[in-house]
Amino acid sequence: MFLRIERNVLLNAVKMAMRAVGGSSAVSQIYNYMLVENLAEGVRFTCRNSQGLCIQTAFVPNTLSLDKKEGKIALDAKFFAGVIEKLPAGELTIEVDDKFYATINQGKINSGIPGFDPKVFPAVEDFEPTNSITINGKTFKDMIDQTIFCASSDPSPQKVALTGQFIKISEGLMEICSVDGHRIAHAQSSIEYTGEGFHLLVPSKALAEASRLMPTKEGDEVKLCFDDKKVWLTFEGAKVISSLIEATFIEYEKMFGSTHTLSIKLNRAELLSSIDRATSIDGRITTVRLDINGSSMNISSRTALGFMDEDVEVKNNGDKLTIFFNSLYLLDALKAMSSEEAEIFLDDPNKPGIIRPTDSTDCKYLMLPINPISAEAKFTTARAAVAKAA
Repeated sequence: MFLRIERNVLLNAVKMAMRAVGGSSAVSQIYNYMLVENLAEGVRFTCRNSQGLCIQTAFVPNTLSLDKKEGKIALDAKFFAGVIEKLPAGELTIEVDDKFYATINQGKINSGIPGFDPKVFPAVEDFEPTNSITINGKTFKDMIDQTIFCASSDPSPQKVALTGQFIKISEGLMEICSVDGHRIAHAQSSIEYTGEGFHLLVPSKALAEASRLMPTKEGDEVKLCFDDKKVWLTFEGAKVISSLIEATFIEYEKMFGSTHTLSIKLNRAELLSSIDRATSIDGRITTVRLDINGSSMNISSRTALGFMDEDVEVKNNGDKLTIFFNSLYLLDALKAMSSEEAEIFLDDPNKPGIIRPTDSTDCKYLMLPINPISAEAKFTTARAAVAKAA
């Protein structure tokens, strides 16, 4: 195999494919490899991991005008990327001999990398199933980013469904939902689709990598293809292939269906800043107390290191209420929203709260409160500690 290629083009493609490298080394060393293919269409790079994620770049040009000497080689992905990254900008050549040893030449610089027979690399499915839909790239990326932080990282068999993002397509509508057992994130968007509805449970790690690679220019599109085992996401520059999670997702619609006796509206950025200040008391996730009374809401936190109290103005459509939340849940939801104003729906100190933009139903977040008795006890203990220190 022999190819000539621009260093920057090569490095960008290698780094893109490398996002799939990894997995348990105990399973197989092959998941540290990158498959390099020099074919008639150009050069492409593929990596995969033991969790069923595969990233394959689009073909990049081999600028060699003579016999391109097509071929394939498997290389240690991180080692190969490290060598290319140290080279200066400009054109370079890569030649692979019959013992799969790659020689990289760029002017006076010569490097050698031992490779492997490409047959050791797991086969990549070159077909795409007939089940497919085309989605605006920016819309898809925004929906992933608005919900992915709620996906669970617990891989235990009882919670494996929560490690994925649930994608539901129906006529004219796309939904994505994530759940971690304590909160739910839901996003939806109108789409041009009139076919039969379907749903997929895709590993959140696969969608996280796809989101990082997706183009977001006006008119960019993502093609989503699937069968009963895998999903293919194809867009400019790359293809992301992932196994689907074979598990039943929770009936999240029912969780958002309950009525609430109290709703408040307030400036989203102001609330975000206030919660962030409350969290910064000891630099860790903390419990925040919300005391709603009329047109004012007091936000407070208490730790052994100190306390924070702040009043913010709200538009209150209900009674007064005191409720405790994990500060991270509030911060994540507020950061995922882009609206000027947020609306919070509450009912009882022991029942979930819902937060969403006031000007849109495209995203909404449900979060469980912290038990008020235990939270109040912690506040009392922290207050006593601060008083003693003073």
